[in-house]
Order: sequence, then C-alpha cells, then structure tokens
Amino acid sequence: MTIIPSDKRKFNSSTSQTGAKNPTKKFLYAQALAKKGFRIFPLEVNGKKPLHEGWQQEAAADASPWARGEDYNIGVATGQGIVVIDVDMKNGVDGEANWKWFCEKMNIPESPVQVATASPVPGRHIKYTVPLDAKIPNSVGKIAAGVDVRGEGGYVVGIG
Repeated sequence: MTIIPSDKRKFNSSTSQTGAKNPTKKFLYAQALAKKGFRIFPLEVNGKKPLHEGWQQEAAADASPWARGEDYNIGVATGQGIVVIDVDMKNGVDGEANWKWFCEKMNIPESPVQVATASPVPGRHIKYTVPLDAKIPNSVGKIAAGVDVRGEGGYVVGIG
C-alpha cells in the first residue's frame, strides 16, 4: 500500500454551505475544513464527545450545524481515504522524535498537510491520504509512544 502525503490528492467537495449573517469563529473554521473536503460533525461544546449518536453517518463537508451560531466543537472524521496521525508531547514522551523515527524506519514521507487543532497538550495532527479501499484501524501508542492513528471510524477534534 502506498501512503500519499495529502497535498498530492485533491478532494471533490460537495459542500452545501449555509451563509451566516454574523459568522462565529467556529463557523468559519468549520466552513474552511468543509471547503477542503473534510467530513465534519458537531462535538459537545468545549468537549471531545460527538453531539449525536450516529456521527459517522452525519459527518459531511458541510458547516451548516455551526451557521446558527452554535458553539459546538468540530469533529473531523477519519477513514474513507483519510488517516490522521496524532503526535503528542506529554507525560515525558517525545511523540515528535518517535514519529520521526517511525517514518524513517518505514520510509513514510512527511505530509505537508496538518489539521489545525487547539489543544492544551503540545502536538499536532498530520493528515495522509490512503487508497479508499485501505482500512487503517485506530490505535493509541501502538506504532510508537506518543503517536496515535485515527483511521476507519475515528475522528480528531478540529480547531475551535
């Protein structure tokens, strides 16, 4: 399987954006993610939990849930050709060094596309595209300490 840095494959976004009279920051962030083709969905206000059960079916390149000024956090769905590597620097673990080591070992190119996040924990989210039929599972610290994988059925918290 070939892992492709995300800037090499473009997405067709069937975005149905709803205009907002006084757009909030979260609406603007959601709209920017949707325009890039990310499948997004609402999370609890100031939380990480999906607002609704069935968020996997709800996730779409559509910022309308934020158009009414709601302050929901933004979930970014992974899978369906998108894998996000979540690199954390916490509890004395240097996820950046471990990710660099893993990439060198596995000959994985660094992706120039990063998903912006706001987090109290230093780190970053790195987006890769993979073949649509690739079923990359979610994992926590399995490939390297401080490095989590978000694939099929997973999500990350977007900026906002």
